Amino acid sequence: MVKWMELILIATTKEVAPGASQALFKPLKVAKTDARVTVGTSKWASSKILLSAAKYGFPKGVEASEQFDRDLERAFVDAASWLVERPVSAFAEVRAKGIRLQGLLVFEMDQDQMEFDIPPELLLRLGERGIPLHMISND
Repeated sequence: MVKWMELILIATTKEVAPGASQALFKPLKVAKTDARVTVGTSKWASSKILLSAAKYGFPKGVEASEQFDRDLERAFVDAASWLVERPVSAFAEVRAKGIRLQGLLVFEMDQDQMEFDIPPELLLRLGERGIPLHMISND
């Protein structure tokens, strides 16, 4: 079972220049002070934008696995909505400045198996923007 999940937009550049983070954040209309943002400050350091997250843990009486599945789907739809709010051209502009973009789906599970669906809407929006999706887990 998946215990938690984060979907992060990773931006990597080999340059460390005063305007490198601005080249990422300005076209995507993201403030560096946004709580979801981590700014890379050294060579090859990644800047990160947390697109969505979900955590397993619910009050008694709630069917936890079903609620988590709903939360996962909502998190993925929220991430797709965030992408839709930014034009495809903004992501092309970021890449044209030498910044590599990648979606990173990170999750922790407590068994050797996991199961969840990634809604087509999210996959479509990532694909339209030329963002590959990489998945990694603890197991």
